[in-house]
Order: sequence, then structure tokens, then C-alpha cells
Amino acid sequence: GKGEKRTSAQQLFDMALKELDNKNVPCLLGKAVMCYNDKQYHQALEWYSKALKANPQCPGFVRLGMAYCWYRLKEHEKAKLCFQRVVDMEPENVTALVGLALLDLDIQNKDSFERSVTYLKQAFKLQGNHPMVFNTFADHFFHNQFLLNKGLKERGEQPGSFREAEDLARKASECAENPQIKALAWFQIGRCRHAAG
Repeated sequence: GKGEKRTSAQQLFDMALKELDNKNVPCLLGKAVMCYNDKQYHQALEWYSKALKANPQCPGFVRLGMAYCWYRLKEHEKAKLCFQRVVDMEPENVTALVGLALLDLDIQNKDSFERSVTYLKQAFKLQGNHPMVFNTFADHFFHNQFLLNKGLKERGEQPGSFREAEDLARKASECAENPQIKALAWFQIGRCRHAAG
């Protein structure tokens, strides 16, 4: 079954690494991905670091893996450095741009919102049908409308609609292939409808 294949993959990676004195970059990355999938983020970072040490010219996806590990460990500054390094190396890397936008959305102040929109616009220009671009824009518009509505309610005025955020989330659900990204889109739609009352 799946567990046997996983164990077999682990053993094959280990054998290859032993043969090549821990310098087989694809095997190092395989170990990193396996650790990440097992939520062993510190160990994944170690494997990604070994891959970078073995080949400092590794493509951006290696640093993306590190960024996601740091993000999961709530080390957002380190994640930001990794995402930024990817963008420096590959200015058209949509995933890194979305990562930077997500980190700025987490800060939740005016400057960070503006930076997140800049990253998202850049990502959208590069790949207009990327589901995480839609999901992140949906999150941004949801928060903006939520804050706006709070002020409107305090003044006794009619709150606005979450339609724009919901439409973006629907687009994400339509173009997403990954079940987690699709689920995030459905969550976005659900919270828009809940907030709308």
C-alpha cells in the first residue's frame, strides 16, 4: 500500500545518499518533501539546507520549500526572506509572490495591505488563473469589506456586500486542482455568506 511505497522511497533515498556521500540533490529534496508532508518542518529545513549546500544554484522551488517550512513554524520573517530570495532569483514566480502577499495580509495594517495588493497584482499579471491568487485576493477583499462594514454599522449605515470576495473565491474553486486549495475557496465563500448574514 501507500505506507510500503513511502518506506521504500525513504530507503531508496537513504541508499542513494549513502552511496554519494549525502550529495545527491534530488534525494536530499525527496527527503525534505517527505519530512514536510509529515509536518516535520525542522527536519525538512535541514534537508533543504543540505540540498542548497550541495548545490547553491538550486532552483527557486528549494527556497519555496524552506519558506513554507518557516511559515508553518510561525517564523514569518524567515519565511519572508525565503520568498523574497525566490522573487529575486525568479521575478515571475507566482507562488513566491502569493507567499509574500499572504505574509503581508497577516500583518493587517494599511502599508502591509497595500504591499499585499501590489504582490497580488503582479502575480495576477503573470498568471491570471492561479487559484491561490484568487483565494488571496478574496481574503484581502473580505477583510477590507469586513472593516468597512464595521465602520458603517457604527454610524448606523447599511453594510456593503461581500460579493467581490465571494466571486474571487468561486473563481479559485473553479480553477483549483488541489483539494486543499479548493477547500480554502469554499471556506472563503462560506465565510462571505456568513458575514453577509
